[in-house]
Amino acid sequence: MGDAFRVISGDYVTTVDGTGIVHIAPTFGADDDRVGKQAGIVPMYVVDRAGKNQPMVDRRGRLFRIEDMDPDFVAKYVDAERYREWAGRFVKNAYDPSLGPDDPTLDIDIAVMLKGEGKAFKIEKHTHSYPHCWRTDKPVLYYPLDSWFIRTTALRERLMELNDAIDWKPASTGTGRFGKWLEGLVDWNLSRSRFWGTPLPIWATEDRSELKCIGSVAELRAEAEKAVAAGVMKSNPLAAFREGTSRRRTTTSSTCTVPMWTTSSLYRTRANPCGAKATSSTSGSTAAPCPMPRCIIRLKSAAKSS
Repeated sequence: MGDAFRVISGDYVTTVDGTGIVHIAPTFGADDDRVGKQAGIVPMYVVDRAGKNQPMVDRRGRLFRIEDMDPDFVAKYVDAERYREWAGRFVKNAYDPSLGPDDPTLDIDIAVMLKGEGKAFKIEKHTHSYPHCWRTDKPVLYYPLDSWFIRTTALRERLMELNDAIDWKPASTGTGRFGKWLEGLVDWNLSRSRFWGTPLPIWATEDRSELKCIGSVAELRAEAEKAVAAGVMKSNPLAAFREGTSRRRTTTSSTCTVPMWTTSSLYRTRANPCGAKATSSTSGSTAAPCPMPRCIIRLKSAAKSS
């Protein structure tokens, strides 16, 4: 599971407004992820019965239950007797319909346990702001999400070289703000889970075991034909599309819009998982983890396939 529970250095931590010591969790922040990787500290997660890595808090806001974990993972990494007391408990009382605001909370119970075992130096309450959902008024829970990136860092040196060749007016633009931005360039996250997210042309099975990236409208039309032939689509929405026609000349029936394709399915060509994965992980969102935006279209197997 990797190393953990030790003090490491981080250039983003200061003593200006604190002690100079902060808690980090590699799955919940870009800075945490970066220094964790540099120090060889891996994210903490559990493995479910499907063999997939999952956050320690499930989608309902509870500490992952032992019965939902992979038995081999439990046998190797989990002290079942000690963890059983906490397994399945909600991390925030607001998510447990049987609890009220004055009932004992998980964090306090854990703090009391650590104090009783002599493992806590000091325990005190601290009032601070915390994000809440604007619809339900419940505290937000953050989950690590798989994300898709363009590896722009591979072109950093070339971009800086081209920037130096530009005759900036004023010159301070190129050497200052823009130049500094290029020096600190990071990989471009394409799949942020926001309302104005970037639609990615990736079709996936519901279990994400098979992924298919469509590179052109012509390729999408060909894949749709396969789906029709396999019986998972009734008709091809792009049947009238002809490669080389401009968008203005394309008929309405062959226009690629998200609402049209969200009710469609392509043909699942492989019976076994392809093993493709997202390139990296970054900090989480209030939504349940999903490696791609909501416009992903599912893949289906034909009725005759196993």
